[in-house]
Amino acid sequence: MTSTGLPADNVPGNMEAREPKGDEITYITPEKALELWGDNIMRYEGMSYLWNDGQFIDHYYHFAAELFLGTWRVHATLDPHIDEKGHSSLEYPARAIFFHQDHLQWRDYSNFNSYMWDGLFPNSAMLFPRDMEDLGKITAHGSIKKAYQLEVAILADRSAAFRGEFTGPTARTVASANALGTVSRWWWEPIRRQMLRFSGVPEDVINRSLEGYGAVNPDFTEGTVDAPQYAGLKPLTKPGDYKPVVTYISRPPPRRSLTGSSHAALVAALKEAAPKLGFELNIVNMGKLSKEEQVQLAARTTIMIGVHGNGLTHLVWMPPTPRSAVIELFCRGGFAKDYQWTAQALGIRHFAVQHDLVATSPKEFKVDYPDGDEGFQSDRITVDPQTVIDIIRVRLEGKSFASARNGPFRPADDLQPKGL
Repeated sequence: MTSTGLPADNVPGNMEAREPKGDEITYITPEKALELWGDNIMRYEGMSYLWNDGQFIDHYYHFAAELFLGTWRVHATLDPHIDEKGHSSLEYPARAIFFHQDHLQWRDYSNFNSYMWDGLFPNSAMLFPRDMEDLGKITAHGSIKKAYQLEVAILADRSAAFRGEFTGPTARTVASANALGTVSRWWWEPIRRQMLRFSGVPEDVINRSLEGYGAVNPDFTEGTVDAPQYAGLKPLTKPGDYKPVVTYISRPPPRRSLTGSSHAALVAALKEAAPKLGFELNIVNMGKLSKEEQVQLAARTTIMIGVHGNGLTHLVWMPPTPRSAVIELFCRGGFAKDYQWTAQALGIRHFAVQHDLVATSPKEFKVDYPDGDEGFQSDRITVDPQTVIDIIRVRLEGKSFASARNGPFRPADDLQPKGL
């Protein structure tokens, strides 16, 4: 359940170095505690998040959609009755304790990590290694023996998660948390709704999530995978009369991005399709919007499109509905599960596109990161615009591609999409 918290590196001996040495956690009886400290126990009230991740926390995706999302998913098991509007008996965390990062190292380059945390938990404290050193000195070197007690805590450990049966196949540490205990299908709503309100999103937009099923994998609600426990499950409301919103997140070179010609062709195709298919189109560079504007746009977005990258993390603020989707663009042969797993876990259908080839759960592409001038990290990724338009059309019509059940497919070859 724990590790040394060292970063995972692909060098000899690293895996062994991350294995616990035996003194990370010590179990003692109440009688032993009384013998050691007597009544000199200082109690930390409320929930404490203990984060033993040695790397990646300074990325918006890894902090928000992996470490925090997984911790909250475990926290939500304490209230299996969270309702569709996020009402819950849960108390927000009193503190988060970083075992390895200082007060600067958990911040991402865009400062979205701190924006999110402060918006969600303005009364929650953060403690860092220096704080823990201070507590250690107080308890170990004072003239009176004493200890600190956490009322309740959740421990998250990246390396330890990979020992489990769920993280290995998905490469997502949060997958282990997602399999723990019983939760309401609305477990993410207290967080999503708080962030949207903090960012100035109107209540009618926030409530678009009532058109869906909550954080239920769309494979279960769309019949892609047999799930008798969801048979007969219906959305709480019908789709609203608002225009569906398609948001294309543009990533300019030299970062991972489309070629100039592919970007231009996709933009032209989206602009042509918008009035025909009846959707509002937004083509944005997220870095040029305020944080409030970014969350507001994500909250209204029905279908999000973008090259694999940090901007797609905003899918966590989208409303999960039967029309919702994330269309993620990859180089030919490339695929990563980051946003695919997150979207599906939150009730949003994910489509991975390799130029004109498409895959969706449960028949995803094989994870691969091709090298080269047109590889995974390049700014020479291409896409067939009509493939993207076909996905949008079928999704907004509330249909699915018959070929998707068999593995990667080309929408152009699937001439008769069937209704869900």
